[in-house]
Amino acid sequence: MLPHNLELRELTPEPCFDPYSDMTTEEKSRLIIELMSSQKSDRERIDTLMAKLDRMVESQLAANEASTLLCGQLSELMSKEAAYRLLQSENDALAEQLKVNRKTLYGSKSQKGISNKKDNNLSREEDKDHFDGSPAFVPQVDEQSVENCPQAQSLSSPTKEIRMYRQDVEYRTMKAGKSVPHHSDMDKLPKEAKVLKVFFKYSYEQISEILEHQYQVVRYKMPDGKIYEGYFPKIGEPEIIDKVPGTHTSCNFLAYLAFNKYVLDAPFYREISRIMDDQMRVSRMTLSNWLVKGGRYMAELVKVLKNMRLEKDSVINCDETWCRVKIKDTYRKKCIWYLVNKEARMAIYCYGEGSRSRDALRLILGNSQLKSLQSDGYNVYMYLDTFWTQLFAYLKDGRYSIDNSIAERFIRPLAGERKNSLFFGSDRMANVSAAYHTIISTCRMHGISALEFFKKFFHEIMLGRRDYESLLPMTIGIKPNRI
Repeated sequence: MLPHNLELRELTPEPCFDPYSDMTTEEKSRLIIELMSSQKSDRERIDTLMAKLDRMVESQLAANEASTLLCGQLSELMSKEAAYRLLQSENDALAEQLKVNRKTLYGSKSQKGISNKKDNNLSREEDKDHFDGSPAFVPQVDEQSVENCPQAQSLSSPTKEIRMYRQDVEYRTMKAGKSVPHHSDMDKLPKEAKVLKVFFKYSYEQISEILEHQYQVVRYKMPDGKIYEGYFPKIGEPEIIDKVPGTHTSCNFLAYLAFNKYVLDAPFYREISRIMDDQMRVSRMTLSNWLVKGGRYMAELVKVLKNMRLEKDSVINCDETWCRVKIKDTYRKKCIWYLVNKEARMAIYCYGEGSRSRDALRLILGNSQLKSLQSDGYNVYMYLDTFWTQLFAYLKDGRYSIDNSIAERFIRPLAGERKNSLFFGSDRMANVSAAYHTIISTCRMHGISALEFFKKFFHEIMLGRRDYESLLPMTIGIKPNRI
């Protein structure tokens, strides 16, 4: 630009241009308000971004602190691992050295761990047979090398720590309920003998015999003319006559009889053969009658268990199985029902008249208000509900099981008896079997020995107790079998 133009421009400045001159006052006010609001929103966004930036800085600082801490822990672990590897290598070296020293001490082995070849060509069996125990066949050890070997000196002395609390303690898993010690006569030892240790060696013996106890009963007459009978024991004699009421069997004998028949599934002819081997004669009908007499007391227990098992809101698994019953010289196929209460740990077997009809199930359940009755698809259960609605009920209540396997497993005791005994002689014996199996299965669910329960139960019955609520497997006072 020329100098005179600059001078002219200085003398005549450009006129001032107002871009808002054509706007009204209201338009100007509206524009000012919009500009102020936009500035406010920009300021808020800036504040939000600054707050986020502050949080990011704080997070970064915390991450840096955590990273520093982790690096310190990692370095510490790496140092510990290096020390462990060093210690492990030293242990391996010591173990290898000890191995070499042992080979040097107890045999003519090279330090490389490879045995030298024998001069002779004898096989292993020939070499073993050729050994005669003379000093020529025993490897010789250099005494000087043994004395100079610290590992050999340590091996000559016991290195295992002696624990005083384990002295005279022996670990045995096989143990009998009773033991009879048989002592040695120390006077029979040779005079020059020196006793190093005294201990017992064990052997087990099973004693099986049947004893006939004869209780002397006195029949006497009183002045009033009445005749009485009584047992008046001498000192040292049993205080009472040990027999189950209505039988000639003791409590233990009937307990073993029930255990063999309904737990071991031994038929009567096998039981009679066992008894005859113990020099006793007894008829099959007598054994059957004794079990019936004991089964009457078992039936009273079953009534109590049934009331407890079918209490309100119980979850019951139910099933049934067949059996053969001899009626008027014919064999008929009948049914035994069984109900399992898993929560109460009870199992009940019901025979009734052997019917598999709906009326039999209704009679068994009675007026009980159960929460559910789980069963298979047998159409007798249809009167209780429709299956499709209840098929997926186990998804809503953890007390239900997805199947009825727990009830089906309780078929096994009946199936074993059915296989060995083939049939029941009458409806009465089928009911007796159901009562015994009820108590046996309940004992198993509580982990109680059925044999011990029979012994104690019949003993309490012999003493005159009839409070059956206190004579159940879970209330009679028998501890679970931990063997």
